[in-house]
Amino acid sequence: MCLDSVNLDDASLLTLSQGLIQMPSIKGLMIGNNKFTCEGISQLAQNLFHCINLEKIDLSCNAIGDLGAQVLSTVLPNMKNLRTINLSQISTGPLGGLRIAKALESCDLLEEILFSLNKLEKEVVYQLAVALPMMASLKILDLHSCNLEADGGSALMAALQSCWQIEDLCLSENTLGEHCLLQLAEGLQNFKQLRKINLKLCGISDCVSRSLAVGFGCCKNLEEIILSWNYIGDDGSLALACALKEMRKLKKLDLDTNRITECGAEAIAIALSGCSGIKVVRLWKNSVSKAMEEKLHSKDSRLHFSFF
Repeated sequence: MCLDSVNLDDASLLTLSQGLIQMPSIKGLMIGNNKFTCEGISQLAQNLFHCINLEKIDLSCNAIGDLGAQVLSTVLPNMKNLRTINLSQISTGPLGGLRIAKALESCDLLEEILFSLNKLEKEVVYQLAVALPMMASLKILDLHSCNLEADGGSALMAALQSCWQIEDLCLSENTLGEHCLLQLAEGLQNFKQLRKINLKLCGISDCVSRSLAVGFGCCKNLEEIILSWNYIGDDGSLALACALKEMRKLKKLDLDTNRITECGAEAIAIALSGCSGIKVVRLWKNSVSKAMEEKLHSKDSRLHFSFF
């Protein structure tokens, strides 16, 4: 059942919830981007107990709040067949987030967890780190802009080492710190199935980017790497240039808004000559002169120095 973006309010959700009793075999409930609140979720939760075959649930972009998240956490352990859960931007607070993370321990068939744009306290991240190793089938984890910091982030990075099936990892817009990022870099060798990684605006230094580049080189299935809005300089771009030849499936490398100069950009351009599979390398807003941008782009149109 897909009712995304149809202006469902609490009253409408009550009607829908009552109908769920007659649908014990329902496998998908997608009601993201609507207008219901904690009150609506309380009604929904009562009837979700009957939906034991549910495989996908999307409640994203609704004002569920901390109390609503707490209520939702009471029914999650009953969803033994759940494969996908989207709780992005639900305005959860510390207790709701903690109980959701605890409840996810029971959902060991999960393949996708989307929890972006929620402010996760350190204790929530620690609990999530406990739950992740139990999910042997986890393929997608989106924690974009979740207030992840060094303490909880370190536990999360350690837990991710058990998620060897991960294909899509988004940690963008989090202040992870150097230690966490180096942990991630070291663990990348375990992510043999990784296809996409997004580390935009994560405070990545030139030094850390060198370690990440080595890790990326071990991920033979990588198709997309997002490293924009960081502090990567020429040392990092040179390391990435060396790693490109190891990533035969790579299609996109985004280095927008970093600190790469003409030296680093040229190194990437040279490496591109042996990487026919790459479709685009973004280098907008780096320290490269307009003349050099035009020169490099004229030699290889896959190098993009403009915003569009």
